[in-house]
Amino acid sequence: MILNKYIHWATAIIIFAAILMSTSVHGKAPALWRVADRNSEIWLFGTVHLLPPQVRWRSRAFDDAFKAADTIILEVDLNAPPQRGLGPVIKQLGHNANYAALSSLLGARDTGRLAHAAKKLGVPPETLEPLRPWLASIRLSLTNIKSQGFEPRSGVDRIIAGMADAANKRLGYLETAEEQFEIFASLSPPAEIAFLMATVQQIESGSGGLTQLVAAWAEGDTGTFNRQFRESLGGDFPELRNALFINRNRRWTEQITRMMTGSGKALIAVGAGHLAGKDGVVGLLRAKGYKVTRQ
Repeated sequence: MILNKYIHWATAIIIFAAILMSTSVHGKAPALWRVADRNSEIWLFGTVHLLPPQVRWRSRAFDDAFKAADTIILEVDLNAPPQRGLGPVIKQLGHNANYAALSSLLGARDTGRLAHAAKKLGVPPETLEPLRPWLASIRLSLTNIKSQGFEPRSGVDRIIAGMADAANKRLGYLETAEEQFEIFASLSPPAEIAFLMATVQQIESGSGGLTQLVAAWAEGDTGTFNRQFRESLGGDFPELRNALFINRNRRWTEQITRMMTGSGKALIAVGAGHLAGKDGVVGLLRAKGYKVTRQ
């Protein structure tokens, strides 16, 4: 199943599902942050999990941080072989109980919108029927992204993982694939449906709605990015924002705090949305009293 290979994208789909960047951004670069004490030095780099191949994002500051780091830490292992037993886990968490059809969970209007969006992407609507709303949302989002020119090889996280392998650097991870699936599977039914219909709306509206968000990321314009990121999350279903971002940001901040009590140098690369705003990792670290500086 496609999700076995691309699970690391799932956590960013609500933001980046319908973005198309057609040109590179020259002269500017995504934000890089540094937090350090006497024994530890950590760089925080915000990524976009999928990009068209022409987008340029590496900078001298990033390359210097990468070279200095002993360990590279990503959200999840991108190169792990399919884990034994993951298929049954996906089926258990992502398929409707008692063989209920997805359309039975939606009203007639939303069922029609879903079918139209799926057909627009060349996805037979009947193949979505066994899936829970969150899993159907991810499948449609991945198909939508790929149809707009985004390639797995161009995802920033995947490139960084390859760089780490080539440089024989230690790799660490903040989450497992199972944990990411469980985040989606723990959503309430209304939040799941909201997640699915947000994806349908993105497919209906086309690719232009979030282009400026990624442009702001590529230029390192954190003020614009943070504002547009908050707007993209919406306020109708805070459960989605809490589950996909805020709760995870807090867990990751605690992991970084424990790292700071030790020693060493690490580059942590996570989706750029996780660093944004007072509830982002940068803001949470500052609230704990750490000095986090832009590089």
